[in-house]
Amino acid sequence: MNRDLVLGNIKALIGIAMADGRLDDNERNLILQIADKSGISAEEVQYINENMDIVDWKPADNRDDKIQQLREMVWVMCSDGEIDENEEALCRVLALGLGFDPEAVDVLIAELLVNFKVWIDQQALS
Repeated sequence: MNRDLVLGNIKALIGIAMADGRLDDNERNLILQIADKSGISAEEVQYINENMDIVDWKPADNRDDKIQQLREMVWVMCSDGEIDENEEALCRVLALGLGFDPEAVDVLIAELLVNFKVWIDQQALS
C-alpha cells in the first residue's frame, strides 16, 4: 500500500478504536505495531490521532490490500477483549466502503475474528 493509503488506514483504525469512547492500551499498541510495520512512526500516529481531519481514508485498489485493511480493522475492534457495537458498526461500514459485498461482510468479519482468536491463543502458549 502506498503511504497515503497507510495513513488513511491508521486514521480508520484509530476511529474504530475510539468508537466506544476510549483508546485502550491494547488498541493503541496494536495500532502502533501496524503503523510501525508499515513505516509510520508513533509520532505520526499521535499526530493523526490529534488531527483526524488531515488524512483521508480510501480503500485500497487491490483485493489483497483490501483484505489486509479489513483484517487490521477487525483486529483493532476486538483487541481490547470487547467488541463494542459502535466499533463493530464502523467496521462494517468501512468494510462496505472497501467494496466487499454486503452479504459477505458478516462472513468475512466472523472469519477474521476466528483467525484473531487463534493468533491470540497461540501467543498465550508461546
